[in-house]
Amino acid sequence: VQSQVSCKRCSIELRPVVRLVQPDTVFLGVNTNIAQDSRGRFHWVASDGSRVGVFAPNGRFERQYGRRGRGPGELMATRH
Repeated sequence: VQSQVSCKRCSIELRPVVRLVQPDTVFLGVNTNIAQDSRGRFHWVASDGSRVGVFAPNGRFERQYGRRGRGPGELMATRH
């Protein structure tokens, strides 16, 4: 990875586009592993990698899936 900017007039502006709100009953932790699917939903991987929270395109929490383990519907870790 180069640390040099090839365009001296270019800049990057980071702006929030949506706020993902976790309900009080769900804690996914602080995480940067967030992906957006073809339907616009956001998938937030929990800090421990064992659960995934699904959020609507407007940021409203829809559901979560997974739990720690090696059986059906269980996750040990996730990769991106």
